[in-house]
Amino acid sequence: MSRVKLVQVISEACCPEVLSAPLGAEEAEDVAAALKVVARYRLAGCKHPHGLRIADGAAIGFVACDENDRLLAVDLTSGKITADLSIGRDPDVLAADPGLKRLYIASESGRLSVIDTGDPAKPVLLGEAMVGEDAHSVAVDPTTHHLFLPLRDLNGKAVMRILAPR
Repeated sequence: MSRVKLVQVISEACCPEVLSAPLGAEEAEDVAAALKVVARYRLAGCKHPHGLRIADGAAIGFVACDENDRLLAVDLTSGKITADLSIGRDPDVLAADPGLKRLYIASESGRLSVIDTGDPAKPVLLGEAMVGEDAHSVAVDPTTHHLFLPLRDLNGKAVMRILAPR
């Protein structure tokens, strides 16, 4: 895995109120009526599919399974599982950097798994790093390649941890 340098920024903003109201029964029925199931694929080897990311430019879905710590690559046209990787404990959010051909998987255990997606059907685990307790959300800036991980408690403060590949 590429070495990463840690930059820490203390967040001064917190928790805006949710602005949207929940859907009423009639609106929920309208949404459901507008959707149609076009395929169902069995995810063999996956216990509790939790996170999902579609590969950029390929019909491959990356599925994180949080009860058995696996990442499946699934061909979205056939349903065939093309790869099955062991990843950090309790995977949650997936984020991709299309420029570097990397997939990042943040886990509730605080581990960040880094995957090479040069061939999306055959992803390769590059490594893992402990990035912070309960660091289970991640976003990538595709221009700078920086990773953003919000942490709720670092020495009693909420912080935004920012990582940059070297």
